[in-house]
Amino acid sequence: MEYIEQHLEGELPLEDISRYIGVPDCHFRKIFLALTNMTLSEYVKNRKLSQANKELLQGASVTDLAYKYGYQSVDGFTRAFKKWCGLLPSQAAKLKQGKVCQRISFVVSVKGGNMMEYKIVEKPAFYVAGVSKRVPLQFEGVNNEIVKLAESITEEQRKERRCTVSRIWSPGKW
Repeated sequence: MEYIEQHLEGELPLEDISRYIGVPDCHFRKIFLALTNMTLSEYVKNRKLSQANKELLQGASVTDLAYKYGYQSVDGFTRAFKKWCGLLPSQAAKLKQGKVCQRISFVVSVKGGNMMEYKIVEKPAFYVAGVSKRVPLQFEGVNNEIVKLAESITEEQRKERRCTVSRIWSPGKW
């Protein structure tokens, strides 16, 4: 993130970011999207326009900012700014308002490290019957989607599963 902030001005090939951190470009983009819920190019564009907006409010010219932040023309910068902010750059400067995209920072939290004792025990084979549904991944607490899924199983479905399992497996018959 520091590298991006240091290179907001001018062209910033996204491949350079991946090369800087030593991760293949396609992997870095996927990881970034998963962590931030926005693409890397969206984030860089938002940060550039946010900085340009800040400088507009301090009196910088639209033309200077367009080239400073890597746009090929003032028209391209103006279109991008209007789409991003809802105002033309000149309007934002005149009205002293705009939009901001704050820097992203990541906080790494490491949990675990507790010792767990275990024992491998051989058990007879068995069948498992159930239902299947995609649910959002949740690392802590109760996953309400799984609770809803369990509660949605009707008594008729439970009986059907018991009958199916008993037909597949009977004690002493493998």
